[in-house]
Amino acid sequence: RSMRAGAFSRLHLNEWGAGDDKFLSEEMWRAITDENLSPIISGATLFGGWDASTKRDSTAVVFVCWDGDKIRLACHRIFKPSADQPIDFEAVEAYVREVCANNTVLKMYADPHQLFSTIQKLQKENFAVEEYQQTLGNLTTMATALFDAIKNRTLKAYPAAELKEHAL
Repeated sequence: RSMRAGAFSRLHLNEWGAGDDKFLSEEMWRAITDENLSPIISGATLFGGWDASTKRDSTAVVFVCWDGDKIRLACHRIFKPSADQPIDFEAVEAYVREVCANNTVLKMYADPHQLFSTIQKLQKENFAVEEYQQTLGNLTTMATALFDAIKNRTLKAYPAAELKEHAL
């Protein structure tokens, strides 16, 4: 009962999916979006994570914080490459540095596949960043935690069209 239908069919019935099993529904995303919230610019205690790609996929940096007993989207930025303009990792680093300068960031997790040198550089500068390998186990844990937080409405987000598009 707790799994999406497509996930149950794949994992327990060993059936192929039709590709139409979305991770999240529009209704689920709408339920966690609070029109009264906006990005937090400064003064918060944050946790962050980012995933990177150089040419095809987007690079995203997301920071969250506790808001009572809920997790709140604090701020984010999505960097989209074009065919002739790959991701500028200096711009990604600048955004991370800006958020860290204006807030207390307790921990950040980053995929070392594309961000290994960035992680090393920031660690040498005493930023609280750690590698988070995108293994099958880690991705499953991450996706399950995100899905549960959205389903149980323990995550709340400000309106952000590009983030909604990525989530859906």
